[in-house]
Amino acid sequence: MAGIATETPAGGIVEIAGPQRFPLDELIAKNIVAEGDSRTVVADGAAPYWGAELGENTLTPGPGARVSTTALVDWKQRQAR
Repeated sequence: MAGIATETPAGGIVEIAGPQRFPLDELIAKNIVAEGDSRTVVADGAAPYWGAELGENTLTPGPGARVSTTALVDWKQRQAR
């Protein structure tokens, strides 16, 4: 993010991602566990996301995305400090 923020404006969208891929429910579950929340996340594959049906790769980065080397668990640990 810092590199993108200090570069010449892209004049469009810069897609960013972490090095790991997670289904949305797993990403939410990992985040709430990291914050000490013991609730269970239950996925509903038929539930729309803001009215749209999602495919398996709908929310994953496309070609040309800037991919970080920082894993989710490492990033979360840094946020807790």
